[in-house]
Amino acid sequence: MRRRIIAFAAAVVGSALIATGFGVAVDAATRVGASRPHLRTVPDAALARAGYSLAPPGVPPHCWIAQQAVGDRLPRGLAGCPISRQAAIADATRGSDSRALDAVLARASGVGDGFDRVAWLVVVRSSIVMTPAIACTGSSSAVSVRCTVPIGGTTLQLLDAYSGRVLRFLVMGPSGLLRSPGATFAEGQAA
Repeated sequence: MRRRIIAFAAAVVGSALIATGFGVAVDAATRVGASRPHLRTVPDAALARAGYSLAPPGVPPHCWIAQQAVGDRLPRGLAGCPISRQAAIADATRGSDSRALDAVLARASGVGDGFDRVAWLVVVRSSIVMTPAIACTGSSSAVSVRCTVPIGGTTLQLLDAYSGRVLRFLVMGPSGLLRSPGATFAEGQAA
C-alpha cells in the first residue's frame, strides 16, 4: 500500500514538473520571437515625443488557439485574451464616418504618468468633426468649467485590449506630431 502511495506521489510531482517546464518553454519562446510593435502610419519618434513607448504585449499562447477555434464569438477578455484586431477597429470607428488606417496590439507605456498596459493602438481618420466637452486647462480648478476642442482629422486611439473601451486618444497634426486634445501644435515642440 505504501509503495502505491509513493508511486502516485512521484507521478503527481513528475506531471507538475513537466507541465511547469512546458509552460516556461512556451513563455520563453513567445517572448524571444516577439518583435517590438510598430505603427506604419505614426513614426516612432512622434510616439516618443508624445511620451509613449511600445513593447510586445505578451499575449498568452492559448489566445491564438482560442481565437482560431471560435473567432469573435469568444466573450471579450475571456481567459486573459485580448480582443481581435477587427473588434478593436470596430470599437474605434463605431458611430462615426471614419476608417482605420492602422492598428497594432502593444504594451503601451506613458512616460511620467504611470500609464502602462496592454492596448490596441488604432489610427483613425475621420471626416466628421466632433467637439467633446473637456476640462479647460489653466482656466479654473472648478469641475464645472468646460471648453470645446474640435476633434477630427486623424487620431491615435488607445483602446483597452480586453474590453475595447477607449482609454486615451491623441490628435495627429499636419506634420505628424501627436498632442492631447486641447493642446496646440508648435513645430519642433514636444506634444
